[in-house]
Amino acid sequence: AGGLHSCMLQSDGTPVCWGDDNSGQSSPPADTTLATLSLGGSHTCGFTADGSPVCWGQDDLDQASPPSDKTFISVSAGYVHTCALESDGTPVCWGDDEKDQSSPPTDSTFTAITAGETHSCALTASGTAVCWGGVDNDYGQVTPPADTTFTRISAGYLHTCGIKSDGSIACWGLNNKNQVSDVPTGQTFESLSCGRRHSCALKSDGTPVCWGEDDEGQSTPPADSTFVQISAGEKHTCALQEDGTPVCWGSDSEERSSPPEDAGE
Repeated sequence: AGGLHSCMLQSDGTPVCWGDDNSGQSSPPADTTLATLSLGGSHTCGFTADGSPVCWGQDDLDQASPPSDKTFISVSAGYVHTCALESDGTPVCWGDDEKDQSSPPTDSTFTAITAGETHSCALTASGTAVCWGGVDNDYGQVTPPADTTFTRISAGYLHTCGIKSDGSIACWGLNNKNQVSDVPTGQTFESLSCGRRHSCALKSDGTPVCWGEDDEGQSTPPADSTFVQISAGEKHTCALQEDGTPVCWGSDSEERSSPPEDAGE
């Protein structure tokens, strides 16, 4: 789930997108198959089976123009920048760098990486969170909790959340919609995604839990639902059922929460 659009990969790797397409963010290149993808504000990025990056959509700040001489094992599209990891864990970012969000540490390698709006974060092999960008760090979005290790990490607009080694969740940064303070407690989780001002996570049984801004229902998943993947966008959230059927909730402007009827077939 991105800003005003959503995408999914079919079982053969073909990307299918819906929602706003005014920058071409919902129009993937023809005859392209991908191993993974990630959605930003108005652009989309992924990489092929051999790690070659592919991006489309808004490119005014080169956020959809990845380096052509590198291959990746992980990619994350932020609002107007993108970050990825090379096979040796070296971070590479491109696009907007006004807040240094595209200037990762040059002396570190990582196992996971995530791009937010004006900041980015990554995990070291030991699970330590490292963040950069934000420049003035006015909301603490680039200051993860000390002495804490994580297995998953996701950056939102101006907040970040991670799944700790014990399966619980910790968040930091902007808290104007309780996206940091309303973190679920007493539960354990296996996956996590931060949207603009809300976040969602999946428990081990696939049950979704969301918190933060809910003015358009983006933090209210369908009752009695279970999923195998989840992604939080700007004001909507999408998830995949076990059979590959996509389900979205929240704002449906530009039909971002209305996947094609044949999606998932």
